[in-house]
Amino acid sequence: MNKGLALGLLLATSVALALRCPRLEQRPMHNDEAVNAIKFGQLWEHGLYKYDPDEHHGPALFYSTLAIARLTSSPDFDHLTATKLRLVTVLFGVGLVLLLPLIADGLGRGATVWAALFTAASPAMVFYSRYYIHEMLLVFFTFLALAAGWRYWRTRRIGWALLAGAATGLMHSTKETFFISLAAAALALGLNQLWNRRLDASSPPVRAAPINLRHLYAALAVWLLVVVVAFSSFFANASGPLDSVRTYLPWLRRAEGNSPHIYPWTFYLHRLLFFHVANGPIWTEAVLLVLAALGAMAGFARKGLAGADASFVRFLAFYTCILTAAYSFISYKTPWCLLSFWHGTILLAGVGAVVVGMNGRGFQCRAEGVLGGLASHLLHERDGALSTSATGTGWERTP
Repeated sequence: MNKGLALGLLLATSVALALRCPRLEQRPMHNDEAVNAIKFGQLWEHGLYKYDPDEHHGPALFYSTLAIARLTSSPDFDHLTATKLRLVTVLFGVGLVLLLPLIADGLGRGATVWAALFTAASPAMVFYSRYYIHEMLLVFFTFLALAAGWRYWRTRRIGWALLAGAATGLMHSTKETFFISLAAAALALGLNQLWNRRLDASSPPVRAAPINLRHLYAALAVWLLVVVVAFSSFFANASGPLDSVRTYLPWLRRAEGNSPHIYPWTFYLHRLLFFHVANGPIWTEAVLLVLAALGAMAGFARKGLAGADASFVRFLAFYTCILTAAYSFISYKTPWCLLSFWHGTILLAGVGAVVVGMNGRGFQCRAEGVLGGLASHLLHERDGALSTSATGTGWERTP
């Protein structure tokens, strides 16, 4: 790994830990966190877990917590604190930074470092890394599947295909909405290939090795194996895997409007770009959206990419736009669902940050100073979120 890239990722990892670890016990547990804690308690004390297709999402959060609890020799459930439970999602939140080297040749080294810093500092990413719910695991496993898929695309090595299959199985085992990310990735891949072959005349021809269908079948088999093992509670609940399919009937009813969590399509963008509660601060991560737009445009124009792969950047742009549209237009909304598409935005923002600094050395220094200041602004928002966390912030409240 390049020395500069390694140092940048080390800095970002340190920032991510420093922002996510302090005062984890300060905010009272949200109802959803408490329910998850109770379900984990049943698994921890009695070895009992049975997937409920009507509620509570998949088993990945609970088995991840069990693994960490055993590795750390945690006490009985009555002494398992909110801090220890939330450390599980903290680890997955920090893991998003640690996965970035897998796509460094797609984003470019400079963009990878910026994406790492933005991931570390984003208030939304920080806040929900400190939340004992499934969403951060879903984002982590989705990123792992995409990164492993990219590595397979570059190398055609079966190990990467198997890892992508396992990561997809873990996505499936985390939350029912995994299929939205999967469908968005498949559609983005198709659109990107169409763009590469039909619309991008400036793109040089690429003679990649053909995809081995046996590798894809093996990846699918690993996906299904992970799903069967997880949803059957390690073969103790035979109906679990089938229940993971049956679950879409009640979830589709919620998505159609049979739920109190029904909000307009602007709900997520409102919270991300300009949210203001009475007598409180203005919350905004709009700078990341602006930088993401610049990064996406650079991918389509093939200019200012500084080592990034234009096709990979275009894939990210298609994927993020599709995912944003899907989550925005589904009527059923909870604030943390925005993390899936916002992570794609952050990756593109890393590319945009490099584009901003590409016009000469003096300008680059000034641009990096401005970008550093904007990152500090994100840190300030995060600090405000912690200081008001006992009563809730814009990420928790609904209009």
